[in-house]
Amino acid sequence: MEHGDFGVGRKGLRPGDRMDGAMSQHIIDSLGSYWERLRGDRLAPRRSEIDPRAFEDALEHMFILEDTAGAPLRIRLGGTRICDMMGMEVRGLPARALFNDGDRTRAQELMREVIDRPARVDLQLTASGRGMADAPARMILRPLCDDFGDITRILGCLVVETEQFGVETQLTIGAIRLDTLRERAAIPRPVAGFAQEQAAFQMPHLKPIDGGKASTERKPLSRAHLRVVKD
Repeated sequence: MEHGDFGVGRKGLRPGDRMDGAMSQHIIDSLGSYWERLRGDRLAPRRSEIDPRAFEDALEHMFILEDTAGAPLRIRLGGTRICDMMGMEVRGLPARALFNDGDRTRAQELMREVIDRPARVDLQLTASGRGMADAPARMILRPLCDDFGDITRILGCLVVETEQFGVETQLTIGAIRLDTLRERAAIPRPVAGFAQEQAAFQMPHLKPIDGGKASTERKPLSRAHLRVVKD
């Protein structure tokens, strides 16, 4: 088992709980904030650094996508809510299968942007399926590095505001936010103990010398000191 292939067991909604906008935003924020803290000044954190204990509220809504050369991104790991929505175990599925037919190409392009730019992507979605009312949903996609430092995976979170999924539930893309990532330069800090006050520059004190003795006055040249030189 790969390090970090953590359990995605169900916490589930308690009786009386409702998956509303406030709860979905809390879940999304818990994973998004954790990724930002882990990232620090880098473009993206490493996959091996992720600790699921840091975002337990989002665990059943999270997923990890894997970039495979020349093929659509695939789901490497998916939480129980993702499996419930699809009605099956999602490991190994193309990630674009979460979306309806009309949005699959666009979804794949956005996932590639996350890896290739790299970028942060936030999506406003609608989940639809037979036997359920259309439900608002939110998804975030964040890049991850492998152990060689290459960005090859995506950490994601999908929250659908419904208690029960319909048959063949799929996602429709609404609003999109894409932010290109940059490494954040570290702010230089002065090193204590090495700073010294700069002494003011002073011209050297010059005095004319007369017979080996210092003189504070300079005598004017007399005409006797001057002579004409002829060839």
